[in-house]
Amino acid sequence: MKTEEIKDLFVKFESIVCDYNGIECWSARDLY
Repeated sequence: MKTEEIKDLFVKFESIVCDYNGIECWSARDLY
């Protein structure tokens, strides 16, 4: 993965749910 993509994923991980390449990704931290 590119560095920019990794940084973008970390930014999205701060939100409860994000859409990455059409896949719904949930942040496990917010589920507890």
